Amino acid sequence: MQIIKEFVLEHFPATPLLHYALEVEKLTTSKKPNLILNVDGVIAVSFVDLLKHSGCFTRYNHIPVSE
Repeated sequence: MQIIKEFVLEHFPATPLLHYALEVEKLTTSKKPNLILNVDGVIAVSFVDLLKHSGCFTRYNHIPVSE
């Protein structure tokens, strides 16, 4: 997960959902150590960040995926 996270943070134009998910992880792991952000979660929020902020997709392209 660390490699994917670092790649996304370095190369994606904007990552507000990934940052949000990482903040949520901080809160949840402080309450229960096994409530981590897993690889599937990082990939999912990164994919939505890419759809929304890369400029390669229109709103029409990403609405069905992110709903």
